[in-house]
Order: sequence, then C-alpha cells, then structure tokens
Amino acid sequence: MSAVEGGRAGPLGWWRRVPLWARLIVVTLALVAGALALTGFFGVQLLRGHLEQRVDQELLGTTRNEPPPLPPDLDGPQPRSILTLRPGAIVVWVDGGGVVDTGGAPPAGQSPPGESALVEAARTLAPGQIATLPAAVPGDYPWRAAASQAPSGLRQVVAYSLADVESTVDQLTAINLAIGAAVLAALSAAGFALVRVTLRPLGRIGATAEAIAAGDLSRRVPSWPASTEMGRLSRSLNGMLGQIERAFRAREDSERQARASEDRMRRFVADASHELRTPLTSISGYAQLYRQAGTGSGPAGRTDPAPGPGARAGARPGTAGAASVPDVPALFGRIEAEARRMGTLVDDLLLLARLDRHRPLERAPVDLFALAADAVLDARARDPDRPIELVRLDGPADTVAPVTVSGDETGLRQVLDNLVGNALTHTPPGTPVEVRVGLLAPPDGPGRAVVAVADQGPGISPELADRVFERFYRPDPARARGGAGLGLSIVAALVTAHGGTVDLTPAESGGSVFTVSLPPADGPPP
Repeated sequence: MSAVEGGRAGPLGWWRRVPLWARLIVVTLALVAGALALTGFFGVQLLRGHLEQRVDQELLGTTRNEPPPLPPDLDGPQPRSILTLRPGAIVVWVDGGGVVDTGGAPPAGQSPPGESALVEAARTLAPGQIATLPAAVPGDYPWRAAASQAPSGLRQVVAYSLADVESTVDQLTAINLAIGAAVLAALSAAGFALVRVTLRPLGRIGATAEAIAAGDLSRRVPSWPASTEMGRLSRSLNGMLGQIERAFRAREDSERQARASEDRMRRFVADASHELRTPLTSISGYAQLYRQAGTGSGPAGRTDPAPGPGARAGARPGTAGAASVPDVPALFGRIEAEARRMGTLVDDLLLLARLDRHRPLERAPVDLFALAADAVLDARARDPDRPIELVRLDGPADTVAPVTVSGDETGLRQVLDNLVGNALTHTPPGTPVEVRVGLLAPPDGPGRAVVAVADQGPGISPELADRVFERFYRPDPARARGGAGLGLSIVAALVTAHGGTVDLTPAESGGSVFTVSLPPADGPPP
C-alpha cells in the first residue's frame, strides 16, 4: 500500500501524522532559518572580501610607495629598503639561496608565514600581484603578501596579517548566530500563537462536523468576513450543509408521508370497500327476495317463506303465485336507489382520483355570486322550511356585482353544493344557513374572492375540525346521516386545484363556518 493510500507507509508517513499547526510552524522555522543562514553567509563573505580588499590596497600602496635609495657616495652600508610598515606587518629579503633578513613583527600570538612560502612568493609574484600565505603554525590566521624589487637588488616580500579581518568576520558570524537563534525562538513562540489562532476556525469547523455527524443537522459553521478564505469556506460549507439538511429532511418527510399515505390508503380502501359493500348487499338482498318470492321457495329450500320486506298485507305463508310476490315497483325502486348511491360513490372516488393525479382543469371566468345564488335557490327548494340567506360581504345586501374567478364552473358549483348540502344534512331542521360571498382586499395582501357557508348548528369540536377534510371521515356518527364522508374531501381537493384554500372556523353564534378563498380573475364574468 502506498503512502498516499494508507497514510502510514512510505518515508513521509510520520510527517502525515503530525498536526497541521506543528507542520506549519516547523516549515516556517525551516524557511526562516534557511533565509537567515543564507543572509548571514553572504553577508560574512561580502564583509571578508571588503576587508581583504582594503588590506590588499594598503599592501600594494606600501610596496609601490617605497622611497628611493640613498646616494651611493655616502659612507656606510646601503639599506636594503626603507618601508613604512603598519603594526602586525613583516618584510623579508630573499636572494637566490633563501631568506637573508627580516623586518617588522607579527601580531601577538600570531605566527609568521613559513620560510618556504615566503621564498616561493618572492620568486613567483610579479609586481602588483598578491597571494595568501599560510601561517607557519597550523590554525593561525593567514597572511596576504606582495613581492617587489628592493634597492639593494634583493627580492623583498611584504606580508600583512589577516588576523584583524578574520577576527572581525568571526565576530560577525557569532553575532549572526546569536541573532538568528533569538529570531527563531521568538518566531517559534509568535508562530505557535498565530498559527493556533489562525487555525481556530478549522477547529470550530471540525466541532460542527462532529455535531452534525452526531445528528444535529441544524448546526452551522460560524461566519467570517467574506473577503477571507475562511469566510468563503464557511459560506460554501454552510450552503452545502443547508442542502444536506434539506435533503435529509425531505427524505424524512417523504418517508413519513409515504407511511402516512400507506396508512391513508389502507383506511381509504377499507372505507371504500365498506361503503360499496353496503349498497351491493342491499341490491343482492332485494334481488334474492324477489327471486325467492317468484319461485315460492325459502332461503333454506322451504316452500313456505316468511313474509319479506315489501310483502302485501294478508299474504299467507305457503301461498304460491302472485299472492307471495312482493311489491315489485317498491322493490326495484330500492334497488335503483342503492345503485344510484353506489354510482354516486364511484363518481366521487373517480373525481378524487383525477384530482390526485393533478390533471389540469378547464379554466374560464366564473361568477361566484351567480353560483352562490343558484346554490341558495336549490337549497330553498330542497328544504323550504329552513331560513337560507345569501349575504354580500363586499357591499350592501342588494349588490349584484359579479365576483369573478378563473376556474372550472362545474367543479366550483360542486364545491358550493357540497358545502350547502353538508350544512343542510348535518344540522337540525330549521337551523338558519347563510351563504356569504364577496371580493375582499386585505391591506396586507392581494385581493381574494371569498365564499363562505355558515350554519348555527351544534358545530364541530376543535380537536376534530382538522380532520373533517379527510376522506371517509365523519366527526360524529350521529351527524353521519346520508353521506359517505367524501363531500368535504372533494371540496378541499377542488379548491386546492383552483389555487385556493378552504378553512373551518367556529361561528360567533355557534355552529361552523366553511370559508373558501380563491384568487380573483381579471377577465369579465360569463
């Protein structure tokens, strides 16, 4: 396994296990140490070169500026040379056999160049040339030497010690080392503090990631200025975490909705089966009764059937023929009523199925006021003894201005018929019912077309009001007369398909108020 794959193998496996802050400090110190070393090295070399150049210039000046010899007619021996030597300089005279004489004195503790080196320099150095000669004692500072011709005819070599130069260079080197060590120590402390503070956001990001991994999907990375790298990183991470949370919540909601949908589907199938079984059982019973009466046989093969529903008074058991046949028109009327009930139920189920598939509705301008007026007339014809009123919400009672919406007229008419029929069916006889309609424009939102059906019946408890729009749901079995529990669910589905809402609220004087709110249309009513 490679070092990249495992993070442990390879020559740099240990380096990958070092914390990031430690790696940053080590790399920074290494770079600074390298920079200080290079700077010090080149500084020392430049200083050494500059000081040696000054020594060389002084040395050449000494050999070139030698005074002329004395006149030969003077008494006494001729001097070999007259030189002005600085302290720490020497001069030697060499003939063909070796060193003849010396002058000057080396610095204290410094040995002069070796004799062989001096003789070699006297023989090989041309005027103006300078050479570096080693000291006779190994480890002592070297010498810079130049050769020239003495007035006496001998070769003379002048040498200057480099002790001052080298001591200055050594002192500068020591200073550079001390300053470099102090700089590295200070940089280590400052770098440790700076790197830990700089990398603190990464620690917070790690803590946030751990919290999210533990299940807290609402945690977010702290925000930093957008102009910084951490700011851009935090913004990107928070955006990504938001998408992850939304996706996770969406999956949870989808799973929850799937479970709820499955439960609703089971209840829906059971309720639909129960509702369909009732008329089918009735039709089957009436058909069996007619067959038994027509054949004169009982349910168990007896020839004397008991009188069934609808048998004429005075029919005797055991009497065959027309006397034992029930009232045929009444019998088939019951069969037709049950079939009609089953057909209505199937139609309602098909309508809900089409609405569930979100099929587009046929839209056209529809006047809600006209539909409400028709619903009120139909209700008065259905229950003449009940007070049913049409109320205008956006003006006087005699206002006939249209309340136009865009939608399917048949569907909206069914919405009003179901709401009004629900009020007539589930309230005691004689209970007043109001149908309210109008175009409202609230100050904090867009205008809405509103139609409401209010009754003064017993009402629905708040804990049950949230479920009245469920399919096959009946809040109270005593109020479940004449319906399968699909009317309000059809209302909710149709209103939602029109982009509106339907709400159930308690009335001020008792009873219930079903309010339908729809977006108004701009076009004229039909």
